[in-house]
Amino acid sequence: MMLIGLCLTAWFFVIAVLMGSAGGNRASTSTEPKHDALIRWAVECGIEGVDNVYIGGFMKNGVAVRGLGLTRDIAADEPVICSPMRCLPYTTDPEFREIWGKEFADGGPCTRREQLALYLAEEARKGNASKWAAFIRTLPSEEEYRKFHPAYRPIGPPYLPRENDMWRNKATSLQQCYEAYLSKGRSLGVSYDDAFLAFVWAKSRGVTSWEPQLEIYMMPIAELCNASPLKDLNARDFPDEKGGTEYDCTWAIRDLHAGEELLCEYFTEDYNPLTFFQVFGFTLPPENFNFDVDGEGEPAMCDGLRPHEFTEPKPDADPIVRNFWRFASTHCTAVAAEFRRQSLHAIVGDEDVRQNDEEEL
Repeated sequence: MMLIGLCLTAWFFVIAVLMGSAGGNRASTSTEPKHDALIRWAVECGIEGVDNVYIGGFMKNGVAVRGLGLTRDIAADEPVICSPMRCLPYTTDPEFREIWGKEFADGGPCTRREQLALYLAEEARKGNASKWAAFIRTLPSEEEYRKFHPAYRPIGPPYLPRENDMWRNKATSLQQCYEAYLSKGRSLGVSYDDAFLAFVWAKSRGVTSWEPQLEIYMMPIAELCNASPLKDLNARDFPDEKGGTEYDCTWAIRDLHAGEELLCEYFTEDYNPLTFFQVFGFTLPPENFNFDVDGEGEPAMCDGLRPHEFTEPKPDADPIVRNFWRFASTHCTAVAAEFRRQSLHAIVGDEDVRQNDEEEL
């Protein structure tokens, strides 16, 4: 399968904007029982290379961020970790399609990602009876997301135009899907809040592939790999096949050393900075992105987020609002706007920079 968009993220112990080098020193190795259980499950399922990595905390801008470190040296072009598809929750899994293909065929009331979300929500309700229990227990809770993630932004500033408010738009679609789901008698105790949390998992941590068919899936273990500025990437995700079995593998793109953090590509070129921030809950420096531009070279993504529209919140303000301010301070200042204008001029010239704000570069 060719990966078109990678939507993975390792949630932060403490959230920070990744402005410096994303490489970090090993701060600690996780001793949480849920991580031990995940490793045991991964080995039993047949995920290869689990002994190549450890789950640990890595210091970034003075805060510890959960991620994957290496237990040994890995040569360039060597697979670090490979997961057979049977170990990945995915939407063309025969078991999944047996249930959801009949209930919600393509073109029906629920998108593939919404279907995956409802499936995960049902599995989460099963607790230990779910075959994905060890994985689901490591996913962020609503309480954890409310410390940083834009999906749970409270009512109030910043005020975003409807077309920029990704999660408001997603929630409208998910509500329609959820109502159709209830009408099929498949609730199993899954509330809308359960479905929304699972949709945030599927959106921010799911992988989208288009070949040989549309596929959306989750990647236990590998999804803990953190993002980094493009210059610091050391790993990429590519498919592989062994003995007729399809795998999803994370490969080293240079020689790596024991203790080094694994840093994966999040396909920033597929996002403008605001969309990336709303999906993952953090941002990267402007040079890592492409931009939508309006007639004056100013990205429409900053509507409602410029300094005269959105001032710094108080220290005790909602943490998600403060996270939006960190984003705005990185991408919606005069300095950032000038950087974008210069970058766009170098790529497309003055005429295209003056084109309408619907053009995506």
